[in-house]
Amino acid sequence: MAALNNRISLLDSFRALAIIPVLLYHFFNRWPTYYPYTTQYNFFTYGYMGVYFFFVISGFVIFYTLSHTETILLFWKNRLIRLLPSMLISAVIIYAFMNLFDSHNLFPAAHEAKNFAFSLTFIHPAILHTLFKQYNFDYLNGSYWSLWTEIQFYVLVSIIFYFNKTRFLSNLLIISFALIIATHILSVYIIPNNPIPYIKSFMQVFDLWKFYPYFITGSLFFIIYNHNRSQKKIPLSVILALIAFIAYTIYFFDQNIGRIILIIFFGLFGVFCYFPKYLKPLKNKYILDIGVSSYFLYLIHEPIGVLLINKFGKHFYPAEFMLPTILIIILCSISIFYHKAVEWRFKPVLNRILRKKII
Repeated sequence: MAALNNRISLLDSFRALAIIPVLLYHFFNRWPTYYPYTTQYNFFTYGYMGVYFFFVISGFVIFYTLSHTETILLFWKNRLIRLLPSMLISAVIIYAFMNLFDSHNLFPAAHEAKNFAFSLTFIHPAILHTLFKQYNFDYLNGSYWSLWTEIQFYVLVSIIFYFNKTRFLSNLLIISFALIIATHILSVYIIPNNPIPYIKSFMQVFDLWKFYPYFITGSLFFIIYNHNRSQKKIPLSVILALIAFIAYTIYFFDQNIGRIILIIFFGLFGVFCYFPKYLKPLKNKYILDIGVSSYFLYLIHEPIGVLLINKFGKHFYPAEFMLPTILIIILCSISIFYHKAVEWRFKPVLNRILRKKII
């Protein structure tokens, strides 16, 4: 499998396939009262599912990272290097941009310094609100919500992995099935019929259970991919678990079109694991560039793009759809430039600093 700087290139192609629908959703569907074209171009109702595809990709990537990382401290060091610099820079850009240009206060949370500082923690605002009741924290950018979900997954799998590496797979499968069964019973049968405020609030904040099937499915695809690459026999437990989690995810998705999209997501990973040569067209340079820079693009696009559409979209009448299209091209270009000119420079510097701290 071809790789780019130790990256699996097709995963970057998948990231591009995940981020573009999210952009389309945010620029045409998510904020109809802010668009001058309201619901005229709302053809991307399911674009938000690109985030779910990101979760599947994350499940795959984290297992790849765990298998190449000796200690839990090094694992979290790598996560910090990956996540924090771009979050800091995107938060600075959004905070400055909104305070300078959001005169109608479309995104009030992005105007507050406390939300700027809070966003760098990656955690759910309700947690800080519980600790500091006098402050009403919120995400600087609503898109940041998924990072908290990712952090929960990192915590869970890193503890399971480094607790006992030799029994990792069996422990993971047992805990995964137990987690999904327990949360399904709570959310479907117990809480709706017998509301328990504290448990309900806890499950709303610690929301990994909602999206865990996506992560664990990606993780199982990595195990299959890794075994195929090393020509080892794939454990039957992995195959059966993968089928079970895919079936669960599709069955309990409440819309048929969404189910079809999920089948496409999982199908792409199946082809990736067994017949990667058929995905060769996805290795187009521009698709790969968007995928590699998708994290920063995800962090900055929503409030900035929606604000510019609100301010200037009317000037493109009767072809208002042109502005979001132009913005997607510009934001993709900025993110690609950021990755090539800025992001990669952080890694060696932070790596030296944090390695000294750890060692």
